[in-house]
Parts: sequence; structure tokens; C-alpha cells
Amino acid sequence: MTAEEVFMAVTLLRMHKALGEMTEVFKKNILHRHRGQEDKYDFEEFEIDSKMLGDELKALSTLGHWQRFPKDLKLDDQNTMVLWNVIGLLGESSELAGLLLDHNLRSMPEAQVDLATRQEWTKELGDVAWYHAEIATKLGLSLEDIQQATVERNIQLAISWE
Repeated sequence: MTAEEVFMAVTLLRMHKALGEMTEVFKKNILHRHRGQEDKYDFEEFEIDSKMLGDELKALSTLGHWQRFPKDLKLDDQNTMVLWNVIGLLGESSELAGLLLDHNLRSMPEAQVDLATRQEWTKELGDVAWYHAEIATKLGLSLEDIQQATVERNIQLAISWE
């Protein structure tokens, strides 16, 4: 990869990281809300976070950001493949978001989801799984160990909610 290509890839990663951080705030304060817990995150806070995210994304895409980037940065094959697969995973997860939006966030019982929609979801989830497995392989991680650690972490989390 050229220095410009690495810069663009790193910039995309930084943009996704910024959006991911905002997504995590939403997830933790809205989706993972527990009984008896007051709402901690409202539309006003969301609007402030959205503006800050926009400012951060704008700053990342400026010429000044490129001028501070090391022009002699070279990635070895291993890091190139990890970067390539992470970018692929981010793109595919965005396609999942697009699928959800394309289907109007409608709630349908599983049995009513038509074949074409099932095929779309199967394809995109398969792509996500592919990149997930590739990243794990490139880093020498076992998918079984990853799954076990996730199950254990979620069990502990569920216990702490009781």
C-alpha cells in the first residue's frame, strides 16, 4: 500500500472509531438500560454528541491531518491483511445497517421474512463472519476461544445486572 492509501485507510478507521464510540454511548445508555435506572441519555445529549462527531470527522479529512501523517509508513504483509480485513468488516457491518434501514426497521415474525430478504441477510452476515474469521486467523486467535470468552463475559455481565 502507498502512504496515501495507508493514510486513507487509517482515516477511515479513525472515522469508524469516532462513530463507534458514539454508538457505544447510545448502546450503553439506551439499549442496555436496566430496571430502575433513570434515563441518562436524551435527545439533547445525542444532538451534542452528533455535532461533536461531525466536527471530528471533518477534522480528520483535512489537509492538515494528511500533512502530519508519516509519509514513509510501510505496513508489513501481516498488518496489511489485518487492516484490509478490518476495513472489510466495517464495510460489511455498514451494509447490515443499510439492510435494516432498507427493510424500514419493520418487525416481522421470523416465519414471515421472505426468501429474498433471508438471502440478503444470509449474504451480509456471512461476509461479516468471513472477515471476523480472517482477522482472528491473522492474529493467531481461535474462534472457539473468542466465543468462549464472550459467553463468559456476558454471563458475568448478566449476573451483575441482577
